[in-house]
Amino acid sequence: MASPASRLSFPSTVFGIAQYWPGYSPDLKHIVVFGASYCDVGYSNQSPHPTSEHPLGVPFPGYTYAEDGQANWVGHLITEHGPQSASQDPASGPSPVLVYDYAKGGATVHGVVQQVNDGFLRVGSAGWKPEWARWNSNDTIFMTWVGINDCAIRLIRADRFVASMKIYFEAQDAIYSAGGRNFLLINVPPVGRFRGKNLPNKDYETWNKLLEDGAASFATANPEATVMIFSAWDLFHDVMDNPDKYEFGAEKRGSGVSGFLVDGLHPTSKMHNIIAREVSIFLRGQSPI
Repeated sequence: MASPASRLSFPSTVFGIAQYWPGYSPDLKHIVVFGASYCDVGYSNQSPHPTSEHPLGVPFPGYTYAEDGQANWVGHLITEHGPQSASQDPASGPSPVLVYDYAKGGATVHGVVQQVNDGFLRVGSAGWKPEWARWNSNDTIFMTWVGINDCAIRLIRADRFVASMKIYFEAQDAIYSAGGRNFLLINVPPVGRFRGKNLPNKDYETWNKLLEDGAASFATANPEATVMIFSAWDLFHDVMDNPDKYEFGAEKRGSGVSGFLVDGLHPTSKMHNIIAREVSIFLRGQSPI
């Protein structure tokens, strides 16, 4: 394992703030999510529409890959760490933020393309701004977190990541064409350090570098877009380096952190809460222009 001083860092980065960014404030009314198991809440176009009483569409906290009946970072984000001024207990009243979460466990970047085209942009779905999804460019943020499965599939060599990243940003282009202007992209964590995993981190490093390059190009090509990357890479490394800081216990095997993962890959709800908190801190630090 590389020491903190020698390993690569992929810090959270802002590539551009544009006029449609409302800030992480009560003016942010809609969150659209694409990705894989870390983001999945069990929502689909066949689910009930999100409402203020049921902001995920499905009953809170949805059907996640955390512990049974526990929220992932999406659920924590709109409750404890939402853009509203105070914490919002999902049982205490309506949520001011609606979430359209198309993520599916096991998805690769090709799955995200399907989520965008066949989910969000399907005729009559949220991308068409029906009566039940009256989002607009300046009150909505689009979040994408994918890549772990792409890196884990041994048939996909790192030199194929360039093609995968091209597809990734074609999906962002489709969102932009539909009116999306605010983008949060989340990079991949250092899965090679997780419990029970013996995978090198090189592929994950390659993915994250290509994501940075792609985000920079996307921001340059679309000056009306606010484009940001949140670093799951740096956060997960910090948790594993400093478990006490995050109120985790230590153990001698695997990641070295107890209570951090449900299994060898998926974070516990406690870790998801930390992710949501750090995402909210990052977003809150980006003031509108």
